[in-house]
Amino acid sequence: MPNEKIILVDLYSGSYLDKFIAFEHQNFDCNAIDGMYYGYVPPQDSIEIKRIEKTAKTFVDGVLVVYVQAISEKDKNREIIAYCENARVYAKPQSGEHLNRQFIDKDGTIKTATYSIVSDNLTDLRGASQKFIILRKKYGSSQMFRGQRSYLEKLPQLKKDIISYIREQKIIDEDDITQQANIQKTSPASAEMSARYGNMSDEEIEISGTLQIKKNHAIAKKVLKDSAYKCLVDAEHLTFITSAGVPYAEGHHLIPCTIANSRKYKDVSKLDREENIVCICPNCHRAIHYGDVDTKKRLIEILYKKQRPILTSVGINIPLDELIALY
Repeated sequence: MPNEKIILVDLYSGSYLDKFIAFEHQNFDCNAIDGMYYGYVPPQDSIEIKRIEKTAKTFVDGVLVVYVQAISEKDKNREIIAYCENARVYAKPQSGEHLNRQFIDKDGTIKTATYSIVSDNLTDLRGASQKFIILRKKYGSSQMFRGQRSYLEKLPQLKKDIISYIREQKIIDEDDITQQANIQKTSPASAEMSARYGNMSDEEIEISGTLQIKKNHAIAKKVLKDSAYKCLVDAEHLTFITSAGVPYAEGHHLIPCTIANSRKYKDVSKLDREENIVCICPNCHRAIHYGDVDTKKRLIEILYKKQRPILTSVGINIPLDELIALY
C-alpha cells in the first residue's frame, strides 16, 4: 500500500468555471472512438508526475486516479465521486483532436478538450450508498487541493483510508459475482442449520487488507430452494435451467451486507441470515445494483413490502426510506 501510485483530482472548482465549461466535463464519458476514458486535470493539465513516480519522464502507468468534488459552495470538504485504476498519467496535456473531444463553450467558441489521464475503466461513485468524505481538518491539511490535485506524500493516513474505501467498493461488486457462483455449487442448508446460524454474529474477515462480511452460501441456497427458484419481484420472470435441473436464480441481501451496515445493525440482528436474503432473477439483481434511481427504488420497494414481515420477525424494523438510502 505505501508504494501504491495515486493522485487525487479536484473537479469542478476554480474561477474558470464562471465563464467557460471546464474540460473535465468529459472525464466521466466513455470515448466513442476507442472506448477509453480520457481525463482532464485542471489547470492546463500539467502534472508533477515525479511526485507519483520519481523515475517518470513523460508519463507514468499504473496510477490510481481518484476524482473528488466539494460537498457544496459552503462546505469545502471533498467527496470521492469516481476513480480509475491502472491509468496512464501524462506530465503535459495531450491533444484530443482525434478523439471526438470537441465541444461548444459558454462563449460560443468550439474547443477541444485536452487530457492527461487515459484508462480503460472508470467507477462512478456519485450514486454510491457508502460515501467517503475527505474532512480537511481531520487529515490536517486545508491546502491539500491547492492546484486542484493532491499527491498525498505527506498524508499517509488519508492515502490508506482512500485505498481501503475503494477496495471495499470493488469487493461489493466482485464478491457478488463470486458469491453467486458459489451459491450455485452449494447444497442448501437445513432449517436447523439456518436457525442456528441466524443466532450467530456476522463474521468479519480480511481479504487483501480490506474487511468484509463472510457469507454462508448454503443459507442463500436454502432461500433459493424454498422460493422454488422464482423471482420475488415477479414469479413470472424466466431465466434458464441450470445443470442441476432447476431454474437459475440469485440470492440478494436486501439490506446490503457490508461492514458498515453490519456494524450499524449489529445490536438488532445479523445481516447474513436467511431472513435478509431474497431470491431474484439475474436481471432484477443487476438492475438493483446498476439501474437508475427510479428503477432501484421501484424494485427495492417491491421486495421490501414482501419481505418486511419476515425481517420484522427477527427484529429488523428498517423503514423503507432508510433501506433505499443504503443503495
